[in-house]
Amino acid sequence: MKDELAGGTLPSGSFGANAAWWAIAALAFNVHTAGKGLLLGGSWVTRRLKTIRFQLITVPGRVIEGGRRLLLRIRQAHPAFSLLLQGRQRLRALLDTPS
Repeated sequence: MKDELAGGTLPSGSFGANAAWWAIAALAFNVHTAGKGLLLGGSWVTRRLKTIRFQLITVPGRVIEGGRRLLLRIRQAHPAFSLLLQGRQRLRALLDTPS
């Protein structure tokens, strides 16, 4: 967390603000780790946040809003397309599973 989410430097001189910031950083780290394991799997589990950011999060696309829906258009030829589609299908399977 210290290296990946800039946890080495606190943003404020106020204890309360730093505590809130650290709690949000811990939550982000846990969501990131769970997402790697549950949605991406395979060799992506051991990859760092910076790698995932450059290969998946910053994929060029177009956000289309209409009909009370939000769509993300990505070229099928993009190397990350199949991985994003697979992650979306795994997420849907996790959400559809009865608890």
